[in-house]
Amino acid sequence: MSAADARVYIGNLGWDVTSDELREHMSAAGTVVKASILQGNNGRSRGCGIVEFSSEADAQNAKDTLNDTEIKGRKIFVREDREAANPKSTGAVKASRAESTPASSSSASRTIIVSNIPVNATWQDLKNFMRSAGAIIRADVFMGEDGLSTGVGSVEFKFPDGVANGLALNGTLFSGITIQVRLATEDDKIPAPTRPVIRGRRVYVGQLAWSVAWQDLKDHFKPMGNILRADVATESGSRRSKGFGFVEFEEAADAERAIAELNDSLLHGRKIFVREDREQK
Repeated sequence: MSAADARVYIGNLGWDVTSDELREHMSAAGTVVKASILQGNNGRSRGCGIVEFSSEADAQNAKDTLNDTEIKGRKIFVREDREAANPKSTGAVKASRAESTPASSSSASRTIIVSNIPVNATWQDLKNFMRSAGAIIRADVFMGEDGLSTGVGSVEFKFPDGVANGLALNGTLFSGITIQVRLATEDDKIPAPTRPVIRGRRVYVGQLAWSVAWQDLKDHFKPMGNILRADVATESGSRRSKGFGFVEFEEAADAERAIAELNDSLLHGRKIFVREDREQK
């Protein structure tokens, strides 16, 4: 028996689940040799993990008995570790391996089509629903000529594990409605973007309270991802704030997330607005 035969892939994990919590949960199926949470380059959980058992029988038992069980109130799925089955894969499982290589240069191979979406769902609702599957480049809900939702959308993932996790959500409930998920093909006519794609890593933050310093700004945006720099613009020759600032992230996806989640949030009791820094090069 090879170690690959005794490994399983765990998807749909909550962001806060630790390797120890994963090990404890999976030990109900047998003896766990190693449990790892897959992480991105920024050190954050990818929402999935790998568990290696002492025997192939224990791994099979995990697939049979622990699929659709809950960890911290979130239903997980358990399947064979398909990357381990690749004969080119050798050595120990790397916790960040899913982050290392994009699925393909073709965007179609990284895109899933989601059908039966609630008619009132926006692209942001779809993205939030699919976020647990992995890093998302963009999500769109297709509109008809009447400007109303067609009930169909697409989600483009950054890495292959996101595609696999997204496909596993087929048949799940989205706002009480069962959705259908399939892999996009080159024949799918995905509409042109109707909103700007965030390509840069820096965001503009406006309507800051005068009391906000760069450290306050950085702390407020830190949950969105790794921050390279945060600045509050000041009057020339003084430390008086101009009421706006900039935050530069390590990843463009984190900048997009900040725009989506922190626009209209409160900082020092004042509602801020967040958008892409249009002057960045």
